[in-house]
Amino acid sequence: MKRTSGLISLLCMFAGACGGGLSGAPGGAAQTARRLAMARFSAADTADALQNTATFALQLNAGETVLIGTCGLVGASYEGDTYLRLLWQGDEVAENDDGCAGLGSQIAFTPTVSGTYELHAGCFDDSECSGVIAMARRKGVFEFSTINTNNATINTFNTTTMFFNAGEIVMMGTCGLPGSSFQNDTYLRLFRVLDEQLMTVNDDACGGLGSQALYVVEQAGGYQVRAGCYSNSSCAGTLEVYVQ
Repeated sequence: MKRTSGLISLLCMFAGACGGGLSGAPGGAAQTARRLAMARFSAADTADALQNTATFALQLNAGETVLIGTCGLVGASYEGDTYLRLLWQGDEVAENDDGCAGLGSQIAFTPTVSGTYELHAGCFDDSECSGVIAMARRKGVFEFSTINTNNATINTFNTTTMFFNAGEIVMMGTCGLPGSSFQNDTYLRLFRVLDEQLMTVNDDACGGLGSQALYVVEQAGGYQVRAGCYSNSSCAGTLEVYVQ
């Protein structure tokens, strides 16, 4: 297998690299999903991504948690059993084989040093595989506990205002994201601060009582997540917010 290389960025290396779009998302979502796909690769006989890999360089910032994967991110996809390894100056700092409860791969990593890291994309054992790699950056993590919020409409925990650019995809949740957690039945609402407009809402997700939602940003500006509980129950959790 020929070794390949390239530069990966948040705004993508390969326009149109991933097929499909976001079902039910606002207009332009399919183009956004394609634009945010980082890179397509195919490989074989990589011995758990230790040889013959597709190799990419990407810039990471110290202290900024990133998700990199062929699953669990908008635009990410895989065929076969993918395997990812992340290296810093030749030393492995993170790896993943089976992620997202399947044969895809997803790395959650927080660099201690800013710089150019090297991502090696391969396959489990000596099998063949292919995929599209996507990346998201964490915007914030928030611990909360509240009660009597009437489906997150009163008495909510409100995050600090976060700025998002038009076309970015916001991923927020108390489940399904690394570090997220919930106790009892959480409820999330995302508001645009400028006009107090509700942009998206979620109650039950991830096959349980946690919450997770995606939103494609139509207008750049400040946004706030308001976390509460179903009905007038009590709940608590760790809310993670990522952006692609």
